[in-house]
Amino acid sequence: MTVTAYCSCSKCCGRHAAGYFASGEKVYWGGVAADWRLLPPGTKVEIEGFIGAFQVEDTGRVIKGPRLDIWMPTHREAKEFGCQKLWVARNCE
Repeated sequence: MTVTAYCSCSKCCGRHAAGYFASGEKVYWGGVAADWRLLPPGTKVEIEGFIGAFQVEDTGRVIKGPRLDIWMPTHREAKEFGCQKLWVARNCE
């Protein structure tokens, strides 16, 4: 799956840079954006190279189809992460 990263800055979120996910939750490490038609809010996923589960909390105009966007605390971290093809699995717990 295509996996990118973003932060809460205006460069990443434009006028929606308020520090909250589309779900209404305050941003936190472990929150991701996804196409809610494929992965609805609250869905837990595991991402290759990361320990623990991430939870779908956000969506966005460019997040369409099989794609995830990981929230990161800083713009530098998000930019360094770039765009990667990673294995992603729905966490069935």
